[in-house]
Amino acid sequence: MVLWSVFELVPRWLHMSIVLLWLFALLFYADAWGKRTGKHLSLILNIILAQLPGLSLSALSFWTIEHGQLNEWMNGGLEMWTSPLLRLWEWLPRASYQGLSAAYLAACLTPYLLVSLQILWYFTAQRFMGKYQWVLH
Repeated sequence: MVLWSVFELVPRWLHMSIVLLWLFALLFYADAWGKRTGKHLSLILNIILAQLPGLSLSALSFWTIEHGQLNEWMNGGLEMWTSPLLRLWEWLPRASYQGLSAAYLAACLTPYLLVSLQILWYFTAQRFMGKYQWVLH
């Protein structure tokens, strides 16, 4: 409950900013690591890391919307962790704070958009440069 009290003191826009900054830091770190090692694993790492903010904010949003009811968290938590985007529209209107809803939506959709743009960039750049070796490895 102490953690919940501290959570209530922080504005919703700050939550969204922290999650998005964390996401960008992870994506840029994975990209830099892939370029430094030359193994071209940055794309795979970005796809894996892009799932984390959406899942963590999904759990946070579910906890807030259900007002900390632990039984509902235990019963529905696993489903929310496995398919946060599929159940988004079912419970999003019930959100107590619109800021948290916007933070959840941004955390879920931004990673997929960034990864899609990066995949498009890699394939476009590789196509024009005529280098497809990394796709086959």
